[in-house]
Amino acid sequence: MALIMKYPSLTLITGSRDTGDSLSEQLQIYLKKEHIFNLIVLDESYPSAVDADLIVFSSRSLEEEARDKIGRLSARRFISGRRTISHKGIDSLVAIPPGTDILFINDDRVSAEESIEALKKIGFNQFNYKACYPPLLETEGIKTAITAGETHLVPAEVSKAYDLGSRVFDYPTLASILLYLEISPDEIEAPSFRYLKKIVSTSAKVSAYSQKINKLNSQLIMLLEGSGEGILTYDTSGTVLMANENFRSALTPGLESPVGYSLKDIFDSQELLNFLLKSRKEKGGRFTTGGKHFSVRKTLHENSSTYICSIVFSKDDSIGTAPQERVTFDKLSGKSESLLKLKKQAEKLAATDRNILIEGERGTGKKLLARAIYNGSHRKQQICQTIRLEALNHEQMEKEIETLVSDKEEGVVILSEAALLPLPLQKKLLLFLINHRGKKRFISTWSGDPLQNMVNKSFQADLYFQLKESYLRIPALRERPEDIPLIFKKILQDSGRKLTAARELTAYLKSCSWPGNITELTNTALTMAALSESGELKLSSLPDGMVSQETQKDSELPPSSLNLLKSIDHLNRKQKVTGRAKLAAMAGEAGHKLTEAQIRRILGELINEGYISREEGKYGLVMTEKGKNVLQVKYENLQLQDHP
Repeated sequence: MALIMKYPSLTLITGSRDTGDSLSEQLQIYLKKEHIFNLIVLDESYPSAVDADLIVFSSRSLEEEARDKIGRLSARRFISGRRTISHKGIDSLVAIPPGTDILFINDDRVSAEESIEALKKIGFNQFNYKACYPPLLETEGIKTAITAGETHLVPAEVSKAYDLGSRVFDYPTLASILLYLEISPDEIEAPSFRYLKKIVSTSAKVSAYSQKINKLNSQLIMLLEGSGEGILTYDTSGTVLMANENFRSALTPGLESPVGYSLKDIFDSQELLNFLLKSRKEKGGRFTTGGKHFSVRKTLHENSSTYICSIVFSKDDSIGTAPQERVTFDKLSGKSESLLKLKKQAEKLAATDRNILIEGERGTGKKLLARAIYNGSHRKQQICQTIRLEALNHEQMEKEIETLVSDKEEGVVILSEAALLPLPLQKKLLLFLINHRGKKRFISTWSGDPLQNMVNKSFQADLYFQLKESYLRIPALRERPEDIPLIFKKILQDSGRKLTAARELTAYLKSCSWPGNITELTNTALTMAALSESGELKLSSLPDGMVSQETQKDSELPPSSLNLLKSIDHLNRKQKVTGRAKLAAMAGEAGHKLTEAQIRRILGELINEGYISREEGKYGLVMTEKGKNVLQVKYENLQLQDHP
């Protein structure tokens, strides 16, 4: 009687469906039809018990979650897998220009950092990587991203994202699984060759692409740099791919290279942008931008999504003449809802002819906004007179106002800190506005409390409302903390030094009150840049006394986070496992109903901020001294003890 061979059974446990499908596909290349294979996806459902000869978890952290959720796990062998990037989509990365800033987006810090290291090991070390993961999904202005199957995490402001597909098991993990399943070397060989064939095919594509680019470069560099024209190439999204020296020196002298920038960041002429991005015509005629006059011709490269654009400058705009600085709304850095709303309102008001009063604290950028409104208006070709009252004495103010009211030509007046205008000069200005309505458009700024000025009769109400035909308010920096990292990075870039800011530093900067607003932040950033002796600015790099120690009241931990800290401390002291299921139950009992997904996010925040740590062993999450101190301060009667 023939013996029937029993094949070991295998159960794979993953967190998401995408990960499960990717790992199942990898394993089933080697499995025989006699192998009993089961897949459990915890995000969809989980059984009360699992029995198998071999249970494989997609990661160590997933094993902790599975043991929390599944009542009984029974197996002869357990394996916690390690994963690496898949070969899928690797060839698409060759098209990214070297030196590009790239976000690597994954669902946690460890996975993102491991993927970055894997890319570097296989030769993709020509990019500037930044790990990006929940809850720290700040782009800091970076427009290009790579992700391993986590496309739903890509922020909206990222313009180009490359998906490599879900990560797969690395070779040591795969070898351990196949060894236990008693799959012979001969049975592994054929699938392995198929997998290697895919890798070789990908490598061949990469090599061919690189050779093609190198050949094109060698043929074109002399032509492009020797041409008397400005040469620009860009893709259909408007991202610059290449610019020759003539173009750079004439139109982007402040940039080391415009590659990677949007055309909207370079040109302020909407007519020119419409031609470059929308028009199918090749001959574009004459345009003006940044004080330069030139004619343009563009061609869409055959079988490509790349435009080649030639620019011929007028004789009076010879190469090397520095363009006039033209402040646009893009100069107002930030992505907060309040700032985006402000810019949208300002753009609409700029198109009118109404006087505008801009209110806001000192240092918020009121004069910058006023200049952007002028440049965005139909009066931008008219003379703009700027009167900075904060820099003038009484005699100088009188001279400026006398000159203003005697000038009957049309134009724009930026009146900075209007509240400082003395009463006698207020009357002259009011009379001018009444008698010459529409001749000049006033864009005024105001830092104080106008109501108080009118109550104490230091400013005429009639003049105030003449200047305030329309109104804008710039929010203080502390009201939009999400903009602080972007502004800080932009200041560092403009400093001329290649510096990055550590997360602990940006987190601290976001919590500060910034009474001097952008002016104070600028002074801080430039001082740190000047004193820096390395490429990364850390919290310890901040000079003493440079920033007010006062922080925002709302920077305290929210109740849900404090409640989780209390629960973790309680479980630590009771020597109990700190699993998410248990924490969710405790949160519900305390009146803070949270889903496990919300708990996962909050725990990630607490770990990143240093309130808890993840330790090896039975208990998992452990309170740090920082976390204990927060609870001690918040709940004075709470007795915190170190757990054994």
